[in-house]
Amino acid sequence: MDGARGSDISYTGKKYELISETKDEIDFKAIAKHSWAGVYENEQQYRDEGNTDPFEWEEEYTFKIVKTDNGFRIAEFEYWK
Repeated sequence: MDGARGSDISYTGKKYELISETKDEIDFKAIAKHSWAGVYENEQQYRDEGNTDPFEWEEEYTFKIVKTDNGFRIAEFEYWK
């Protein structure tokens, strides 16, 4: 297991997608990818141990950056679901 993931051992990476953009505002989302592949040999082993949650899944977090008189600032930062 890769300890660089911190305490979330299912986390495997993320990507970003632009939602909208104007000259004064940028909305985007981060899509965090999760998998139990680093813990279990395969999905069947995961299921055999009684797990019913998804073996792999994604979580989306939204962000908004707005232009102010002092430059761009973060207006929305979704960190935890």
